[in-house]
Amino acid sequence: MRNYLRRSVLTCDGELIRRVLENLIHNALKFTPEDGSIHVAVSRIGDALRIEVRDTGPGIPPSIEQRSLIKFWQATPKSKAHSSGLGWPFAV
Repeated sequence: MRNYLRRSVLTCDGELIRRVLENLIHNALKFTPEDGSIHVAVSRIGDALRIEVRDTGPGIPPSIEQRSLIKFWQATPKSKAHSSGLGWPFAV
């Protein structure tokens, strides 16, 4: 039996998807310890495409989870952070 590659057409804002993936991967690289790991996976679910970025970083503590979605809010002081505070809210 032959395997055929099924071609599909994806209709989306490519620039927006690129920016979301860049933000998620950047955050994973920024917060994952040197001996940690980052996994990026793509899978098809029916007609949808699922993209996952998982890492072994510390994650977001439950106490600040809601605040972390506010634009420009940062868990670290702005003087120590090299970020606009838009990466996470933009990605979710």
